[in-house]
Amino acid sequence: MILYNDPIKKVKIRDLQRKQEITIKEIVFVDGKETWLKIQIDGKEGYICYSQYIYDPYENNNWMLTETIESGNKIFHVLKCSQSFFVYTNLRMRDKPGLDGNKVGIIEATQKDYAVVKTIEVTEEKETIDGKTERWAKVEYKGITGWVFAGYLDYERGGPRFWTPEFSFEMSLGAGI
Repeated sequence: MILYNDPIKKVKIRDLQRKQEITIKEIVFVDGKETWLKIQIDGKEGYICYSQYIYDPYENNNWMLTETIESGNKIFHVLKCSQSFFVYTNLRMRDKPGLDGNKVGIIEATQKDYAVVKTIEVTEEKETIDGKTERWAKVEYKGITGWVFAGYLDYERGGPRFWTPEFSFEMSLGAGI
């Protein structure tokens, strides 16, 4: 990859070597066609072309803070997140994230008769329950909206349960740098 001084003028600063650690400072869209990343490396800033098309991981305000919820003695920062998951076991729905939330419903599911849910929001914070460490997810199921422990939400792709913007960049840039 090449580090440039600017995504418009594109004056080459240097070539980047594989396995160099970078810090992404900003996402820049150029002419509605390209996605550039303003990065910092070795104390200097510059730009790399991330994609020849527009890739906005924050599209539709995904991963933006929507609210803060107090539950028991914990504070959860809630982020907008829309992803689909399978549920293969009965799963309690609560009125707020955390085990202190009141039960508002149940997702009834088995390995044979599974359920599909779509997240609306997730917590930034993770908890460990039954040996699983994961976020809480707000889902809708059969007309009921509630929070479930995301450690019991399954997916059929590789990688992490939630495809965060940071992970998307790390995975694609990791292959190039």
